[in-house]
Amino acid sequence: MGSKKSDTERLDRILERRRELTKSGLDNLHASSRAFIESLIDQLPERQGDNLRIIIYGDFEPPSNDLRIESLGITVYPKIIESERNVIPSLFRRLEATVEIYENSYDGLIDVAKRVNILLGAFQLVTPGTGSFGWWSYFTHDTGAGAHTELDNPSIPIFVEYIFNLPEEISKRIEGALYWIRDSNVGMMEFYRKNQFREFSSYWNAFECLVEAAGLIVKPKKLTSKKKQTLIDNHFATKDGKVLLEDIIYCYDNIINYSFKQKARHALYLCCGKYADDYFVQCFSHPDKKQRLVEIRNAINHGRITVANRDELLRVESRFTHLHTIVRHMMTSILKHHNA
Repeated sequence: MGSKKSDTERLDRILERRRELTKSGLDNLHASSRAFIESLIDQLPERQGDNLRIIIYGDFEPPSNDLRIESLGITVYPKIIESERNVIPSLFRRLEATVEIYENSYDGLIDVAKRVNILLGAFQLVTPGTGSFGWWSYFTHDTGAGAHTELDNPSIPIFVEYIFNLPEEISKRIEGALYWIRDSNVGMMEFYRKNQFREFSSYWNAFECLVEAAGLIVKPKKLTSKKKQTLIDNHFATKDGKVLLEDIIYCYDNIINYSFKQKARHALYLCCGKYADDYFVQCFSHPDKKQRLVEIRNAINHGRITVANRDELLRVESRFTHLHTIVRHMMTSILKHHNA
């Protein structure tokens, strides 16, 4: 336990680093989280030495001796952790492991996570059946926070009634969205299983369900062939006769084809009123393409994002707050709109 003075100095360094990161372009949540993690990294040599101690848990039999994977710089120890006060519940086998820290830096910690994920992925690949594997470290994972909720909530019967009053085709989409919202959550005591990528993908699935539901409640007005031609002509009139591939793609995506993006625009205007324009920007047209919610979802689903990169996790977590707000807003609006 540090002195009050050292704790204050550490907090000052975190706040100063957060300001630096914010000025570099990170939003407040991302900057705050990264500054805090960097402050933990500064303590690594003192608290962990040249190796990061982690817990590996899952459905497995422990090795009979120390298991050394030289190429990854990881050693797994055979003694099962028996303590009931451990962060990982005793229903899993829990073993201690150490991972060599090649560089005491933010990138060095990312490299540690990458090597552990490769090891656990290899375990999963060669293991028959449905056994699962995970890992946890104070320096790389959440430590958990939350609160118990009341099941006896007076709003529940109201929303149940709203759902029962929906036509079957709309209700089907709402039930799908509710499943994805619930599926992404982990219990307060299961914080070690929290996965920002899974949470983001689940909420995007819920968003797609709600877009479809909104389109069934009020069908969008599709452009006539004449109107489409006028819009295409107007677009190319500004190009001085120079036609680029990107112009053709733009016209197809935004005029000819009634894409999911167009469906989403209709749904957002129907459900979210004055917030619709901002929500659409967050989803599809943010100036920084990497920050667009649809791009993050595609990057997660198609392996274009590094799962071991803590900074990527923080970015996804920060952008998730926007997706969470949009989905909750749309759900409430659809239920109330149809029951007005």
